[in-house]
Amino acid sequence: MGGGDGSLWIGTAAGLARWQNGQLVNYPETGRYVNAIIEDRNGTVWIALTRGDHPLCQVADLKTICYGQADGIRFPYTSASALTNDSLGNLWIAGASFLVR
Repeated sequence: MGGGDGSLWIGTAAGLARWQNGQLVNYPETGRYVNAIIEDRNGTVWIALTRGDHPLCQVADLKTICYGQADGIRFPYTSASALTNDSLGNLWIAGASFLVR
């Protein structure tokens, strides 16, 4: 996904990476298959991950903060597969059989 700052966000089977100004930065704490990447209107990058207790992550500087059931996010499964923003700026998260905002 192309970021608003000109960087390129790359989701792989091993986690998240960012290419900017000729440098590749890996985010090893993601460490799982990245299903979706989106930037919200505030410039915050969000990723949806497969498997694990924290399938939704927010990129903050050089690290990620991941959220799951312990943080009040209730997914029926441990994977999130798609992300989108609506016209009001709400983040929508989808999985195999769920859609939450």
